[in-house]
Amino acid sequence: DGNHPLAGQALNFDIEIVNVRLATKDEIAHGHIHGEGCHHH
Repeated sequence: DGNHPLAGQALNFDIEIVNVRLATKDEIAHGHIHGEGCHHH
């Protein structure tokens, strides 16, 4: 079986959001976020 050992398992995460920023004009126009310094389609 080539699946990851956690494939099919229910996972729960406790997270803390530490920063929120406004979307760039490109992100708004494209309808999705872009990573640091690049975007791939």
